Parts: sequence; structure tokens; C-alpha cells
Amino acid sequence: MEVGRPSSFEVKLNDELLFSKYETTGFPIVDEILEQVEKAVKGEEVAKVTTSAPPVDMGNFFIILIAIALYLYGKPLIQLVQSLFS
Repeated sequence: MEVGRPSSFEVKLNDELLFSKYETTGFPIVDEILEQVEKAVKGEEVAKVTTSAPPVDMGNFFIILIAIALYLYGKPLIQLVQSLFS
């Protein structure tokens, strides 16, 4: 294991760089990494993965989840709370 830059990482296969979060500024797409690993197992030529998924801001993610929950279940929740106090 090698220590790299903070908050970035690299995926290597047989000492060859397969993916770099630093270069792509995102997270690897797992299916693309697995596709290259399968090629290596079969003895085929492996290509560096240069596409990535954008990083997820967990703060925004939870706000979105709360907003969706309130949209879907807000009225029943308000009615439940009101019934508890009436």
C-alpha cells in the first residue's frame, strides 16, 4: 500500500494504474473497473479507466432525502402528530 494525496486514491492492477480519482476528480464506476479486471483475468489487453461518477455531497444527499420524505409522507406525519395531541 502506498500513501497518496489526501482524499484521492488510485486503483492499480498488476502494478499498472487502472484508475485515478485525482485525475478524474470522481469515483470509479465499479462496472468499468470490473470489466478491466475480467479482461486481465482472460489475458486480454487492459485499458485505463478515465470516466468517473461525480462525488456525492452527503450533506446535500440527506437534505434531498428529507425533502422527498416530507413530500411523500408529510401530510400523514402531520396528521399523526396532531392526533397524538388532540
